Amino acid sequence: MQQEKVRIGFLDTLRAIAALLVVYSHLVGMFAKENFLDIELHRFVQKNFLGPLGLINDFGLLGVMVFFLISGYIITHVAERESRMDFALKRIFRIYPPLIVSVLIVAAVNAATSGATFPLSDYALSALLANFFFVPLKLVNGVTWTLFIEVWFYLLMWTMMPLLKRGRYKTLSVALGLIGLLIVSEGRAHGDRIFAISALLVYTPCLFMGQLLYFASTGKIGRKGFAILSFLMYLLLVKGMRKFYPGNVLPEQSYLMSFIASYFIFTSFMFLDQRIGVPRSMSFFARISYSLYLVHAPVGYTAVSLLYERIGYYPALVAGFVLATLVSWLMHIYVEEPFRRMARNVTRSKAGEQAS
Repeated sequence: MQQEKVRIGFLDTLRAIAALLVVYSHLVGMFAKENFLDIELHRFVQKNFLGPLGLINDFGLLGVMVFFLISGYIITHVAERESRMDFALKRIFRIYPPLIVSVLIVAAVNAATSGATFPLSDYALSALLANFFFVPLKLVNGVTWTLFIEVWFYLLMWTMMPLLKRGRYKTLSVALGLIGLLIVSEGRAHGDRIFAISALLVYTPCLFMGQLLYFASTGKIGRKGFAILSFLMYLLLVKGMRKFYPGNVLPEQSYLMSFIASYFIFTSFMFLDQRIGVPRSMSFFARISYSLYLVHAPVGYTAVSLLYERIGYYPALVAGFVLATLVSWLMHIYVEEPFRRMARNVTRSKAGEQAS
């Protein structure tokens, strides 16, 4: 039981870091670029960290890649222990209620600020992540493209759960084959809709790299198998990027540098987990990380946009960050936690029915 707590501790710290990196990328990096502002903080970070390390998107992509590794790690952990029904119910109750609320918040903010307007059908589709099946893609909440990839990974894991419990190498071999087939086929033969979905799903190796790290850290695959499979997953990631996003593998715009940096950060925390405590502030941001990820842009970015010309950028940044954090905390308390409890109660009642 103690080992479980330690593992969750290091993942909590990483969740908080990843969420805050994404918040920085939008409230500082994106805001500076879209408003043509010379912000000292942005300039300092670009000069001393982003530029020298070859990172792009103002840490945003780095944060997303860390989230992908976390999901691959923890979802594998729970998939080995849960039934398929429990796994599906818990993921649905975890993902969709906060997502639906975030779309409602976007709609309210757009209506209040005369921002981008969408038909009601677009809001409904976005709340279900069904908008990704339509061309052209309309992103009501810009960060949800990563959720579509996560849900695809959950679906793969749900499908392969019986195989996972019988053999890790078999599961990973099937995953390699499916991802390879996706990259080779491209989806072009099936139209723009399938191609657009395929282009998103080439990120899947990032999540399976997280799964490999889980297997390695728990001694469920050997070192040689871990090294070979990790290398093959990396090659699939490079191949997919080169085929679907050729501009994103160039030295000046390399998405792969962000993945390599995220892998280094993740493995460092994983190997040092027993020596790294979880600060109370990190624990707080870890708890609200999903809600913060969903609402920091419509709430925080909007607040900064409305305030910076009146009170200055830095006070507006603080106000926007505090407001986004407050809304995220409320979502966590009144949306995430109730639905998590509901999921636990539903799965327990079903387990009781089956036992009787």
